Amino acid sequence: MKESRTNRRPRRRDVPFSFTLLLVPCGRLKASANVDVPAPLPIARDGDGLGRIYFRKITIKFMSDDLVDRVAEDLAAGRTVDWTAAIAAASTPAQRMQLETLRLVHRIAGPELSTDRTAAVGDTPPVRPAPVSDTIADAGPTWGRYNLHEAAGSGSYGTVFRASDPTLDLDVAIKVLHRHVDDDQLKERLIREGRALAKIRHQNVVRVIGVEFRGDRVGLCTEFVHGETLENEVRRRGTFSEPEAIEVGKAVCQALAAVHRAGFIHGDVKARNVMRERDTGRIVLMDFGTGREFQKELDSDEGRIAGTAIYMAPEMFVGLGAAPATDVYSVGVLLYYLLTRAYPVEGHSMTDLRAAHARGLRTPLGDRRPDLSPAFLRVVGRALAVRSTRQATPAALCEELERCYNPPPLWLQRLRTGAMIVVPVAAGITGLGFVSTYYLNTVLGRSGFVDEGPVDWFRWGLKGILATVVVSAFTVLAATLIVECLRLVVRVWAPARRIQRSAAALIHRYSLDDVTVLAPVSLLASALALFVTWWYFAPLLGTLMAIFPDIAVTPLEQMTLLSPEYGEYHVAYRAAFLGTTIACVMLWYPTVRLAIRTRQRIPQRLVIGGGIVLGFSLVFLDFPYRLLTHDIDFDEVGWEQRSCHVLGERGDERLIFCGSLPVPRSRVVRADALVPHPVPIDAANAPAGSAAAKRKRSIFKFLLNNPVSSTVERPGS
Repeated sequence: MKESRTNRRPRRRDVPFSFTLLLVPCGRLKASANVDVPAPLPIARDGDGLGRIYFRKITIKFMSDDLVDRVAEDLAAGRTVDWTAAIAAASTPAQRMQLETLRLVHRIAGPELSTDRTAAVGDTPPVRPAPVSDTIADAGPTWGRYNLHEAAGSGSYGTVFRASDPTLDLDVAIKVLHRHVDDDQLKERLIREGRALAKIRHQNVVRVIGVEFRGDRVGLCTEFVHGETLENEVRRRGTFSEPEAIEVGKAVCQALAAVHRAGFIHGDVKARNVMRERDTGRIVLMDFGTGREFQKELDSDEGRIAGTAIYMAPEMFVGLGAAPATDVYSVGVLLYYLLTRAYPVEGHSMTDLRAAHARGLRTPLGDRRPDLSPAFLRVVGRALAVRSTRQATPAALCEELERCYNPPPLWLQRLRTGAMIVVPVAAGITGLGFVSTYYLNTVLGRSGFVDEGPVDWFRWGLKGILATVVVSAFTVLAATLIVECLRLVVRVWAPARRIQRSAAALIHRYSLDDVTVLAPVSLLASALALFVTWWYFAPLLGTLMAIFPDIAVTPLEQMTLLSPEYGEYHVAYRAAFLGTTIACVMLWYPTVRLAIRTRQRIPQRLVIGGGIVLGFSLVFLDFPYRLLTHDIDFDEVGWEQRSCHVLGERGDERLIFCGSLPVPRSRVVRADALVPHPVPIDAANAPAGSAAAKRKRSIFKFLLNNPVSSTVERPGS
């Protein structure tokens, strides 16, 4: 007989460890350090479970329960747990037994549960009683007139759902108290929060849409901000620069000023409650809190010490009430965190924080960021001071931030922006012109006989890159038209929408919607395109390298591919590398767009690699430009009964090239030794397409007196 599904024991994974524990929602455990542990000593009876926790010689077998999972996660991360409230929130005797077991283990070995207690105080979510969070299945598919899609986040007392209004076609966020929370005061506070926010109209404050009731449960409906919290941004990209922190501080202060004008104190300003909108960069002040009152936290050393407490002003620890100045202090801590990823006052518990504030134990911002300006350090220092010397209101703090960073006038900002674009582009064009000019003059051995400077380099670089710019513009135009046509097809044709969904699913399956995965793909594809082009034109590139650094000593047989007869091959070379350059740019476009849209940073090594590939493509495209595709007029002269060409002049000296001379074919002679106007080569009247006409357009027309014999086959023939 098969075992029934209800009696079947789930698969378990036993992971022994000794230090910090990490508990994932499914009940599986990971460890930061493994040690040899003797056979486990069970302290709870066997039962259905998803995993075991080994700690020293103790094993806990726990049931699959969100309440137990959340408490165990807080315990494993080293955060303080309100055991009384957590056990009171248990709905079954089994839950209470598991929580009592965890509490016993915590008392036995609690000091060793975390190796980084200070970081846990500031970097982890507030530790509160952890009731079971709602899911779509629990809350139902709708909430009032809104359709629920997914749980966007869950706190200790409520869950935030991403929902949509089918009438307005608008995404909204609905904050719903957990079904286990039957505290009328919390419900009333949520309603008061909605009423207070409804009075505020400010771009930096989350906009309230309404309050929706369903039975005895209440949900606060606000706009859904597509972005990420500043805490996640700091963890993802690192600390902020001074100008970035100032802009964030000004936006938060302006939002708080609007909140205070409405007669409301936020009381919970922190990096987790401030979001940056993805598309616009707008800073939005979020969650006004539905948790316990501050005094309730201060009365218990096992209260909420993570997140909020680390942002609390010193006066709050001695029982003074919340005021605008307390929000100012929180903004100071927020700026400190954005700049250092640390906190000015740190401690392992509420008692430690209270004592640190009482003794004035604060790490100055300048000790951790000595690169910041003195004016900015003074402003943040005042915001973190005691109430009597602190800025009284967020508006005052905003004014001081404005004074320590005065942006230039709009016209100067635009001028700087234009210069930041024009100067690198001009430098790049000049650099390409220098490469082609240097190669030409070095090959002809006339570097000391010509006077060409940056202006000439820019002119030649512009001529060489002009075709690239024109073709790139048409490519972008064509790509834009194709994309718009595809969008139209997807909009009006159902099979196209199915294909789009399948493509999106495939992209997600292979993680191509992640910048860290898509960027290496772009790099490899562009490198492959460059390699294929280089491999196909390797014979011509070999010839170009063979004549370097002096064509005067290169055997004529090695210059066959440079003769005018291979003009079409030269054109194909340039067209191929032009296409490769455009391909390198287009292959990186999806990655850059994804990084901007998701505000992810492309790994620096991949950016450098992509720049190297694009640089090589541009160099291969441009360095033979003057040698292969542009006709330079050299004066024809006679010297010792030979027809020669003047490559350059220096005073009364002339550098001449005579194809009939033995190696080396270049000579430096006096100007009076040359006979002007020798018998001209009749190429001007040659029929179009003839060999003579091709030679006239080639820089190698001076080889006409000694034509190069075709001793190799045309590449690609």
